[in-house]
Amino acid sequence: MSGASSVTRPVAAGDGARPVVAVLMCVHAGADPAHFAAALASLQQQSYSALRLFVYVDGPVGVAHEAVLARLRPGSGGDRLLRGERPAGLPTGLNALIDAALDDPSVALLARMDADDIAVPERMEHQVRFLAERPEVDAAGSWCIEFSEDGVPLFHKRLPLDHAALTRFMLYRSPFNHPTVMVRRAVFASGLRYDARLRVMQDYDLWARMVIAGYTLGNVPAYLLWFRVEQDFYKRRAGLSRALREIAMRRDYARATGLLRLANYPRYAGLVAVRVAPVFLKKLSYKYLRTA
Repeated sequence: MSGASSVTRPVAAGDGARPVVAVLMCVHAGADPAHFAAALASLQQQSYSALRLFVYVDGPVGVAHEAVLARLRPGSGGDRLLRGERPAGLPTGLNALIDAALDDPSVALLARMDADDIAVPERMEHQVRFLAERPEVDAAGSWCIEFSEDGVPLFHKRLPLDHAALTRFMLYRSPFNHPTVMVRRAVFASGLRYDARLRVMQDYDLWARMVIAGYTLGNVPAYLLWFRVEQDFYKRRAGLSRALREIAMRRDYARATGLLRLANYPRYAGLVAVRVAPVFLKKLSYKYLRTA
């Protein structure tokens, strides 16, 4: 879990039949530079070598961030560094990275990664193998370990594995831990993108549109990412307006997939209660009411 001092590494264009994976990461001025360096270092340590980093800088950042960015290998190294003049938000940055990755014809898979999480060394290898063995799956996530202090687990977060279970799970929850997802090139080549107008649940919206379009989801039954929980994690998931937006999106998904039932609404009411509850109750609900 400790960060390396450098993330410089050889970037393979693909070892024989090994597909090239573009790892998409956004960073902004509010990100902790040490966490950012550790996230990149965890990609340096991957057992799967056919990786290219695509990093989007969302507006101006500090000197410490620039020092970490200087360790990338753009150009002949295969990495790409994109910059936005002013902060535009995560979905805008991710869409720019998707477009850049699709411009590289050798990229076969696109993987997400946040600028403060830690990928286990076998993460990419596990997911590439999972997708190779399951050609029907178009997007694959994994389980994750939530943490605040390096190396100290707070919660081992499991999610359902197969498409049928995930489509039902989506009535109330997101099917993926967003930073763990790996998507086949064809999904984004079809035109699907994050909705840059959304300020919350941009990932859920994308997964819902994928399911409605006929794509298949799956999760690797392994803890492949340490997901950092910051101090404002629970506050950012608070408020009646957010709860109502979430319910509307889940209701729209349920209606589009033919899964809308009266039995859904008590669960939606429970979501409102959690969102407007005090922070200490939110923490309890996240600890005891989520999939363990």
